[in-house]
Amino acid sequence: MAKRTPRPASPERPGGRARLTEHCRTLVGTTEDVKWGAALVFSVVTKMYVMFDLEDQRQFSFQCDEDDFDRLTEMEGIIPAPYAARMGWVKVLPDAKITMPELRRLLTKAHGLIAQKLPKKTQRELGLL
Repeated sequence: MAKRTPRPASPERPGGRARLTEHCRTLVGTTEDVKWGAALVFSVVTKMYVMFDLEDQRQFSFQCDEDDFDRLTEMEGIIPAPYAARMGWVKVLPDAKITMPELRRLLTKAHGLIAQKLPKKTQRELGLL
């Protein structure tokens, strides 16, 4: 039986963005709100880890570590996030060639990067330690 090639994920595919936002809602300590009137932002307590563009629902940005930043920005459809690249953020464009499982993994990792920066007391309260 032939191995199925994963389809590239795109927030513009039916249910793509909804699956990613639902995934974020399952992560411990996640809060969400609309900032600047143009972004649906998911945070761990108050520290942001992903922003979904409300004006163009086909794109979003998230934080990543240096290795992922370098790897991802070499991929088609993923660029350094304007204004936030220096803090390790990338922007996923509609033509990105990345799978939905990989995006979920990266958003979970982004959540973890932020969570580990929280005070230990807060991490314990959230059940992260």
